[in-house]
Amino acid sequence: MSPTVAAFVGALFGGGVAAVVAGSLLAPRGGDEVRPQAPAPVETATPVTPATPPRAESAPTVVATGSPASTSLDQRLAAIEAKLESLVAASARTPLSPSGGTAVVDVSSLQQALEEVERRKFETMPDAQLRELAWRGGGKGGDAAAALRAIDLLLARAKSPEDRAALLHQKAVTCRTLGGEADLNESLRCLEQVVAENGVGSRAGIDAANQMVWTMSAQKNHAGALRQAESIVANAGANRQQRLWARWSIAVVSGSAGDSLRERSELEALQRDLGNDPEYEKLAQLVRERLNPTRK
Repeated sequence: MSPTVAAFVGALFGGGVAAVVAGSLLAPRGGDEVRPQAPAPVETATPVTPATPPRAESAPTVVATGSPASTSLDQRLAAIEAKLESLVAASARTPLSPSGGTAVVDVSSLQQALEEVERRKFETMPDAQLRELAWRGGGKGGDAAAALRAIDLLLARAKSPEDRAALLHQKAVTCRTLGGEADLNESLRCLEQVVAENGVGSRAGIDAANQMVWTMSAQKNHAGALRQAESIVANAGANRQQRLWARWSIAVVSGSAGDSLRERSELEALQRDLGNDPEYEKLAQLVRERLNPTRK
């Protein structure tokens, strides 16, 4: 790699990246030139110890707040992506020499090198930082791609069936958030895997079955979603909390399927059974709001 190219890559992505992409830069080719703007240097993230991630439950998933370390990582990767996109938009092979010299960057090779840098960065992260990325990126508005990459690495390192079940559960929720056909299929596959590995009557299996209701509903398979929710209510291994949330699922999915009469009947029955139990105040509030949408 020529000094000009090395200096450009070093300034653009940092000295560590320059070493990785050294073999990816090809030589000379003529043609129209586009001179890239000099970018600002990117700071390196400093790892910190994140908060313990929440346990996967049948109730809606809670996403943790990110630490400065992972936020800095996201900003660094976003900056790299933006710079790469600017190169692609400028030219498939962008001349680097301001004086019209012959040194050029092969964008495809550069992209592969940057992906390798990102892969190495994730693989060297400690479990705690990967978990933070997984929980924080799994909700709406989060970085789902980073979350899924973190979850897959954690799955490869999982040391217990419980940990594996929780990670598959979170992966399913994250895939469902993306909403594409392939994403929903992967969400369902992960949840079916939890049930197969832990048993239909286990806590993990029943929680996964409850999430299957929402994935099937997102697939517009309302009949399958209702059957799944009804099976949880009838499951001898389900506890009261799991049955109550399954009944909530039945009501909501019935409404989504256009059966407003069953939706209201299920909600009213659920409201009576909840009573004033403070343990289920959150669910009771959801029921009240759905019965009286104008009085939230």
